[in-house]
Amino acid sequence: MHSYNATFSGAGQSFSANGDSCDIILSGTFVGTVALQAQDASGNWVTVNSWTAPAISLNNEAAFARNWRLDCTTYTSGTINYEISAGRARDLKG
Repeated sequence: MHSYNATFSGAGQSFSANGDSCDIILSGTFVGTVALQAQDASGNWVTVNSWTAPAISLNNEAAFARNWRLDCTTYTSGTINYEISAGRARDLKG
């Protein structure tokens, strides 16, 4: 399982997390847009969803393990706190 939490204070990308599913938590007071992206088989980053306000998005699922990241595509002001967590189904088995 991969989990990262940090802050955006400008445009840019988070570290990528690898897993079958991905959970996102965005908080803070900000004016900007944050996109959840998944890496396709060709290595391209594809936007899955995006937000302009604090949000929680759980169980974003892929057909197989892939890389996920957050991309702060536009930034005007404030602080964007984020957590991105990804894991594989086999990690949950005892």
